[in-house]
Amino acid sequence: MFSSQSLFRVLVLDDEPMVLALLGHLFVSMGCAVELVEGGGEALGYVRDQPWNLVVLDQQVPHVQGGDPVPRVQAAAESRGVPVWACTSLCNTLEWDALRAQGYRHILAKPVSPDAVRSGLRSFGQQATMN
Repeated sequence: MFSSQSLFRVLVLDDEPMVLALLGHLFVSMGCAVELVEGGGEALGYVRDQPWNLVVLDQQVPHVQGGDPVPRVQAAAESRGVPVWACTSLCNTLEWDALRAQGYRHILAKPVSPDAVRSGLRSFGQQATMN
C-alpha cells in the first residue's frame, strides 16, 4: 500500500502489479493516499467498507465467480457518490465514448502517463499538492 498524509483517498483496481505500482507512485507523488488491489472481490469490499474520494478501475480484470467484477465495483462506488475513472488499454474513440456513457468521469490510457493523472485530478477539482 502507498500512503501519504493527504485526506484525498484513491482506490485502484488493476490485475497487473506493474500498473498498480506505477499508479500508486503517481497518485502518492500528487499528494493522495492510495490503496492498491489486484482482485475485483477485494476492491468491492474496500468500496463498501471504507470512504474514498476516487476509484480507478482497470477495464480488463479477470472475471471471478459471479462474472465481471468491474461493473459491480463501479456501481458500489457510484452508489456512495464516489467518482470512478477507467484505466484501459482500449484506445479508440468509440470505446472511450462507451466508457463515458457508462459513467466514467475520466479515462487513463495504458501506458499511464503522469500528465494524464495530473490532468484528471485537476479536472476533478482535487486540491492535493501537484508536483
